Amino acid sequence: IRPVKKPKSRNPPKKNGVVHPALGTSEDSESDSREEEMQPERRYPERIRRPPEKYT
Repeated sequence: IRPVKKPKSRNPPKKNGVVHPALGTSEDSESDSREEEMQPERRYPERIRRPPEKYT
């Protein structure tokens, strides 16, 4: 949670505006920068298909 909060403050500004400023607002911003390589599907499907499943 801590390591994610820090990068989430400096990553979203560039990733959020380059990839998807609509989805990468807050929770997606952190995963969009680091998890986008591991699970790029988690960006939109996480809140569209199964938000609680992806997070939990």
